[in-house]
Amino acid sequence: MNEKILKYALENPHSFTIEINELKMDKETRIIPMTFFKPYIVTKWWGNLKLLFKSKNVELKRWKQKQGAPFLKDHIMEDQRGIILNGYLDKEGTLGGDVKFSRNSPGEELMTDIVDGIRPYSSVGFDIKKIKEMSVDDMTDEEKDIAITTQMPVYEIELWEPLEGSSVYSGAIPTVGAFGYDYYDLKKKEEIIKFLNEFNLPIKFEQQLNLNSNIKTKDTKMEKTPEQLAEETRLANEKAAIKLKEESRLKEEQRVTAIDALAKDYKDKVKVVNLDDHANLYKRTGKSAEAFGNFIVEKIEKQSQEAIAQGHVDVTMKNLSEYNVARAFQSAKDGSKCFERDVSEQASKQLGVNARGIVIPENVLVMKKMSLMSARELKHLGLTLFDLTVGGALTGAELVGLTHLVSEFIGVLYNRTLAFQLGVRRLPNQVGSISIPKMTSGATYGFAATETGNFAESTPGTAELNLSPHRGGTYVDVSTQSLVQMQPAIAGLVLDDLMMAVELGIDLAYFHGTGASGQPTGLALTSGIGSFGGPSIDWAGIVEAETDIEVANADIGTMAFATTPAVKAALKTRPILANISGPIWQPDNSVNGYGAFISNQITAGYAFFGVYSQSVVPMWGATEVIYDDKSLRVGGLVRFLIENFIDVGIRRAGCYTLATGVN
Repeated sequence: MNEKILKYALENPHSFTIEINELKMDKETRIIPMTFFKPYIVTKWWGNLKLLFKSKNVELKRWKQKQGAPFLKDHIMEDQRGIILNGYLDKEGTLGGDVKFSRNSPGEELMTDIVDGIRPYSSVGFDIKKIKEMSVDDMTDEEKDIAITTQMPVYEIELWEPLEGSSVYSGAIPTVGAFGYDYYDLKKKEEIIKFLNEFNLPIKFEQQLNLNSNIKTKDTKMEKTPEQLAEETRLANEKAAIKLKEESRLKEEQRVTAIDALAKDYKDKVKVVNLDDHANLYKRTGKSAEAFGNFIVEKIEKQSQEAIAQGHVDVTMKNLSEYNVARAFQSAKDGSKCFERDVSEQASKQLGVNARGIVIPENVLVMKKMSLMSARELKHLGLTLFDLTVGGALTGAELVGLTHLVSEFIGVLYNRTLAFQLGVRRLPNQVGSISIPKMTSGATYGFAATETGNFAESTPGTAELNLSPHRGGTYVDVSTQSLVQMQPAIAGLVLDDLMMAVELGIDLAYFHGTGASGQPTGLALTSGIGSFGGPSIDWAGIVEAETDIEVANADIGTMAFATTPAVKAALKTRPILANISGPIWQPDNSVNGYGAFISNQITAGYAFFGVYSQSVVPMWGATEVIYDDKSLRVGGLVRFLIENFIDVGIRRAGCYTLATGVN
């Protein structure tokens, strides 16, 4: 800070002027409540003053003294016209008190002038105890504008002491209280110029001085010379350049701060790269925080995919034929060593779980399901409980003994599973709850109203997709006698069926999970997805589905329809348009050029359309088959239970739309 300015500030008295607002006078006591200070920036000839007003910043001993603080005219100590009683400084920074006027003639005269509005301004005289020059980083936008406009620093008054209150006759811009005057403002222009030169301050009366009207020269309205106009233009351009530079600096700070915040928040979540190194790269190359956020999302997704690959046990199509569900069933029962037990132990080790039974790796489930669906039909027990016993017709008796032709076993027809066929992504082998960062809105481009004006700042919106495990599964109770009499191949069918039940259950949860009773929230009940068509859906309704996705800017991948056989049948009988031959549902199983799929997994009358790669199904731990031969042993039963933990995550709701009640 300029040493001469500091010396002047600390050794001289100062004032701050505001307009007197509503007056309430008590004629008997001759008391008028008045205020003398409100927190504004006041511009002096030597700088801009910002008076802090918390209790630690203001010494009020003399202002609150019992005998009252002096009430003067024009800050002249020899011209006291009353006293200020009950002095106060409130939380908003208003300094005030009750002015009791003297009964002498000067007191009566001043009181009358104030009441009549002839002297409409009040002012506080104060000493500065502690002052510092503010840095640009500490300034508000308003303070920066004032500093640029006046081309003078902003000084923060950290400690000051009000000494007296005065009635004054002049104040520029009184409604705001900025530009109060101090004693040297009353000097002649020549004396002020002398001070300005001594302090090396710019001489710009129009912007910095609150001179009385009688001091202003008569030539203030004269036309400006070309030199003056050129100087004004130069100063205006210089001011605009400073402001633009400051705006650029602030935007750069905001960009760097946002990138650092993202790096800090996701440093422990991104393992595939060194996030700090990439944050520094994005900062050096001037890339946006939004671009860095997209980079993080991409790496988290890649990390998940690598985790999928690493978590798979090497059970490929080549050696899948070696994986025997009957042996797995037997190993779950008695712990016997076999290829399936080795696979289970390897999977448990890789996944870091302590298996209670047989762990079935995710890729075994997927490939086994494909093999089972293409090779034979299986007895499907669904998610309900059936006890397989020897004695009961339709509940196990048909499976006993060598008189049954096992090779000709007749199963029921399974529903098609669609979710993963459509492109929904599995995220197996998760451990903790999942939080996937997402951007909900991006930056907005705008225009500046003037050559040197600002355009609006953008604040991209962010959110997270949070996923947590939901426990699901099924079980079958088998009598100990049936286990003795059943062929191993038949026992394997039970495990095959449990595995298929898991796949069907996950598929159903993806489309129609209710979000209640432990279920995940499926696609149909996800907030924010669109709607199209109606009961008698026609070509316009089909086009509406496509438009829904495009309007949301969500056509970012392969799109497809998924519905029921009944809806397919209806669309195969409805023409595209009256003048165009051919049905809406084409013979190649396409609708409006998009793939169309059916399954009885989907609720009657429902039709989905969307980008299914924007959905994920995370899975925690492993799918496990548990053999329980203790809890039901008294009743002659053992239990085979299969369970896993999943959730459903819709990355972007705008990528999907739904029709209901279609007939």
